[in-house]
Amino acid sequence: MSFLFFILVAFFIELSYSIAKALINKTKLLLLQQTKIGKQYMSSLHSSYFNFFLKPLPLALVGLFISFHTYSQQQEKDSIFSNSETLEEVVVTGQYQAQSLRQSVYQIKVIDEKKIEYKAATNLQQVLNGELGISFSNDMAVGASNISYLGMGGRNIKILVNGVPLLDRGDMRESLNQIDISQIKRIEIVQGPMAIIYGSDALSGVINIVTKELEQDAWYLQASVQEESAGKEYFPGTKKGLHVQQINAGYNEKSWQAKIGMMHYDFYGYGADSLDRDHIWKPKTQWIPSLELSWRKSDYKLHYHTDYLQESIASKSKINWGNYKATNQYFYTDRWSHSLQYNQRGINSKWDAMASFVDYKRQTRTNIIDYTNKTSSLSTRPGDQDFSVFKSAIFRANYFYEWNPKLSTQVGTEYNYDQADGDRILGSPDIHNIALYGTAEYKPIQKLKIKPGIRWAYNSVYPAPPLIPSLNVLYHFNDDLSVRAAYTRGFRAPALRELYFNFQDVNHNIVGNTNLKAEFSNSLTASVLFTKFGENEDMYITELGVFYNEYHNLIDYALNPNNPNEYIMLNVADYSTMGLQLEQKYQYGPLGLKIGAILLGQYNLAAATPELRDSVSKYNWTTEASAEINYTFPQTKTNLNLFYKFSGRQNSFSANTDANNNWVAVQNTRDPYHNADFSVIQPLFSGCTLSLGVRNIFDVTTIKNTSQQMGAVHNTVQDINFNYGRSYFLKLNYSFNSKTK
Repeated sequence: MSFLFFILVAFFIELSYSIAKALINKTKLLLLQQTKIGKQYMSSLHSSYFNFFLKPLPLALVGLFISFHTYSQQQEKDSIFSNSETLEEVVVTGQYQAQSLRQSVYQIKVIDEKKIEYKAATNLQQVLNGELGISFSNDMAVGASNISYLGMGGRNIKILVNGVPLLDRGDMRESLNQIDISQIKRIEIVQGPMAIIYGSDALSGVINIVTKELEQDAWYLQASVQEESAGKEYFPGTKKGLHVQQINAGYNEKSWQAKIGMMHYDFYGYGADSLDRDHIWKPKTQWIPSLELSWRKSDYKLHYHTDYLQESIASKSKINWGNYKATNQYFYTDRWSHSLQYNQRGINSKWDAMASFVDYKRQTRTNIIDYTNKTSSLSTRPGDQDFSVFKSAIFRANYFYEWNPKLSTQVGTEYNYDQADGDRILGSPDIHNIALYGTAEYKPIQKLKIKPGIRWAYNSVYPAPPLIPSLNVLYHFNDDLSVRAAYTRGFRAPALRELYFNFQDVNHNIVGNTNLKAEFSNSLTASVLFTKFGENEDMYITELGVFYNEYHNLIDYALNPNNPNEYIMLNVADYSTMGLQLEQKYQYGPLGLKIGAILLGQYNLAAATPELRDSVSKYNWTTEASAEINYTFPQTKTNLNLFYKFSGRQNSFSANTDANNNWVAVQNTRDPYHNADFSVIQPLFSGCTLSLGVRNIFDVTTIKNTSQQMGAVHNTVQDINFNYGRSYFLKLNYSFNSKTK
């Protein structure tokens, strides 16, 4: 299987290279013929690799625009989009109304319901970890994970469900793995800041999870059971391995719609000792019930959603054979979310309003187990017991009006309230945030769409940036080719945890900082999208994009200048990222192919130190590549899927001081690694589907991470926990749909 896989990957890479080479040759010719820039471009081909890869890129894009503009003039059509537009993906994030992906001014990736089904995922991490630019890190101590997108951590990514923000208690986006994945219809990932519409946190991008809706005048029942091994550890039904059960039911008739669901997630952990303690991967259990009610009348719609999360994570230490004692630590999460959405449509207008409230409780309980006396007692060590409460309320309202076919506008207001209380929180602080924002969509000609925006915000604690601007432009050369460009400014308000958190135990001494400034960013992006539809839903899509982001006043942990034994939250640095990404997608009948690559550069923080500026490069560069192959046999409807991702070597530098108080650069190197999953989806009979497959085909458990002071002989190796090894899954899904009329 591995040999066949690499042959296929090599074939598709060669195919993509041939297409790209032909396109570049055509661009070179046109540049030489039509512009003086072309001569400069040709002369730069003999420069260094770095100059060749990055500096000519804008010129190459110019060449592409010129060549395809010439082509579009020759192939001018009456309409911008062909009839194949009905086959396109529809997006809603940041839009005035649902529309095709090609019509959106934003650069958006869509993960559809089919891909989620093909992956047979049990959580969102399994869906997202194959996407370019996205990676996850795991906190083994508390059994949680965090996402990174285009070089920025989870605190800079806004997570939404149907446009409603999710609440996380700290920096980590734990909420991504606290969602019933069976109810997801698609996932929309917006690249770049979306602060104009969604406010704070959206510096790197937005992930909007869109849930399923019922057909009109219908009811349905859906249930599934999934069994999955954790590496080589598994026992059917309970105990070792992963066991997931979920059930959903819904009813939609006339003006009413009701949905109810329940998911149970039970992971027994991995890597315990012979006494079933000291798990490397902590056991986790989740119960997630949910309820939705909708009422629709003419052009009005009222929608209510509520879900409850009960999660427990267990961390059991080794037994101390000196005193026959051990520690049992449990992390309990209770989250109750409510949201109410209202929509009203007119002939040329639309009202949207949303109100949500989240009550989030997190408890840490630590027991000392005495095996000699057979007793259990609460630990009295600092930090071993904690109870925190976080509450968040949001109200947002938008009004959209189409003045004429060329001009549409949207104005809105937003109010956020956040409050925290707990043993590690100083006092009972709260934050009020009020914002006004507006955007316009102007089409001076049929092919051009310009969307400026601006946001004003007031915060009760920190001085928010007075005005946040953005400008997005979309131009269609013809039905097949379009280009996007954008400048957006983002900001992130200091969270309650960063302002008021206070945590001391035997290993930590961390305090918040009420003097933090808001982070803000400037982002430039551009992309070219070529889409070609054929007969029988065949299609070919190529997207080439570039981006540059600079971030200011980044908040991070740093030693307190007034107390070297204490860490404090500070605005420690400025930071930037840049990159180039390419994705190609093919669909030829039963065969689907998708390949892509990204070159990501992240600013080297050591380069900010004047003494080290000449010792290290300004950017650390890494590459990623991915491939997806799926094929459906027409006779049996058997579906085969292969998902692959390569993450290249990643270097980073940090500044430190030696014994003589001289600045030195410390290099950290994370080794490259491969990850791949394979699945088979087989319909058994009407409404019943069997899924089976293997995750982590290459059996990657840890990734080598080396730290070495420049010029030093010795280095330190610290492995990064990536996965618990190759695992296998089996899922049985049944769904029944019926029309009431």
